[in-house]
Order: sequence, then structure tokens, then C-alpha cells
Amino acid sequence: MCLEWHAWYEDPRGDTWLIDMIHILRASPYAGRFEETADRIAAALDDELREAILLIQYAIPEEGILTWVL
Repeated sequence: MCLEWHAWYEDPRGDTWLIDMIHILRASPYAGRFEETADRIAAALDDELREAILLIQYAIPEEGILTWVL
């Protein structure tokens, strides 16, 4: 079981941030998965991959909706 929260925060510059929070029970099969994934990403992250991630992040429109067409 998990509980998912979404919060929007407007900083002093007027930029709006979306903050996603997920609470997972320790007994859940998903417990620790996010931490494991973050550790694996951090271990593989090089300058080229970091730049690619930032390009995707900055491509998201201000409305916060990004539609992918494959």
C-alpha cells in the first residue's frame, strides 16, 4: 500500500514547482525501490546523460503537461 501526494509551490521568483511525495509501508514489496533506482542512476550518471535529462526537464512547458508521441 502507498499514499501519493502532489503539492505545488510558488517560489519568490514566481516559479511554480510540483513536488511528488510517496509514502510506502515498510512491508510493501515496493519499499526501497525508489532508493535503489536513485542509487543506480547516480552511479551511471555522466555529463552526457545529465545534460540529456536536463534538456528533457527544461522542455516541459510551463503548464506542466508534456505529451510524447512515439
